[in-house]
Amino acid sequence: MGFFVGFPVLQPALGKDAPVSESQFLQQVEMALKTKNKEAFRELYSQADVSSRAEFLDGQMIDDLLTRDVKKVKLSPLPPGFSATGQSGNVRFHLNVQPVGMLEMGFTDGFGVAFAYGRKGDVYYIASVIEETVDPAEPGTNQWTIRVQTPDGKPQPNVTVVSANSASVPRLHFKMLYGGSAEYLTDEQGEFNLPLTDTNDFLVASSDQGFGWLPRRGLTNQAVMLMRPWGHIAGVLKNRNQFMVEEPLKVSQDRFYDGDDGPEIIPLTGLETRTDEVGRFVFDLVPPIPVCIDWLDQRTGDWRHLWFTEGKPGETE
Repeated sequence: MGFFVGFPVLQPALGKDAPVSESQFLQQVEMALKTKNKEAFRELYSQADVSSRAEFLDGQMIDDLLTRDVKKVKLSPLPPGFSATGQSGNVRFHLNVQPVGMLEMGFTDGFGVAFAYGRKGDVYYIASVIEETVDPAEPGTNQWTIRVQTPDGKPQPNVTVVSANSASVPRLHFKMLYGGSAEYLTDEQGEFNLPLTDTNDFLVASSDQGFGWLPRRGLTNQAVMLMRPWGHIAGVLKNRNQFMVEEPLKVSQDRFYDGDDGPEIIPLTGLETRTDEVGRFVFDLVPPIPVCIDWLDQRTGDWRHLWFTEGKPGETE
């Protein structure tokens, strides 16, 4: 997997060993990753007026990184055209450090990520973002109001909704959505305004509370997106009544399903596991949509469909 740019947000406790040089900063990052020390890693982030949304997203990212084995860490220059400010949908952001370069991290499983880093005073930090919501539409542009809520009608504030189309399909990694054409943040009433454009084929949203979507045919003024709780799938893998041990499995969206109970096809990553010594497997954080469980044929290297199921909200399948 290639590198992508992220902007992590956590609240550090600045101590006497705060890195005041790039070499010291790099050493502390490497040590935190190698020892999988979450608290030490947290202290390398700049504190700022960050949103709960950004805090949530980055908490998920940090947990994911520390499950992997680091292979290399290096500092590199900022890419050409890098900007410390930006806007996506109704979210405008800017970095809370003076950017200096990129912190690149590669892992033994092939995963890689790059974060902007910079200085705040005399100390080097991984960059955080400060966000604000703005009107996403140009004056005179028609727009619809979309509401995000739970199945029992509770509005969902501060949820990121991603608009997407066939040219910009987002990827769901655990509870995080990456990509798409634009991001929108719901207000205290769980609502946001969606400009009417040809680029909005469907909407998806992911949060700590669950996963939601609206297909193109459901995009109307005052449309409601329901955030359904994450699902859980557990089972035992056998072949001719023999337990299949240490077999790689993964969850993917049911590519053959044609109905109203799931969004357009989006890649699911992070939902991989291996069976244990008696063939058992467990998948948590399964989106509540029709999915299939795939098995890796280690003789051929091909993934094969085992069976189709559904990540039922809040239940064990």
